[in-house]
Amino acid sequence: MHFWDPGVDTTPPVLPVFRIIDDIGTVVADEDQIPAMDQETSLACMATMVRVSEYDKIFNDAQRQGRISFYMTS
Repeated sequence: MHFWDPGVDTTPPVLPVFRIIDDIGTVVADEDQIPAMDQETSLACMATMVRVSEYDKIFNDAQRQGRISFYMTS
């Protein structure tokens, strides 16, 4: 995996995306690219991603209803 550094690298035509699974849950990464994580860490990561998504829905709705002045989804 290569991280793009704007101070050193030229802008790529399309920014690359690191994916382990696709939208339907099929593993698309090579075996050596899959990080070693235990089940507890994996579940914590998934719970955080779901929580952030739910916060986005709630705060975006509140912003559209005028209850908060500004919110940018993540």
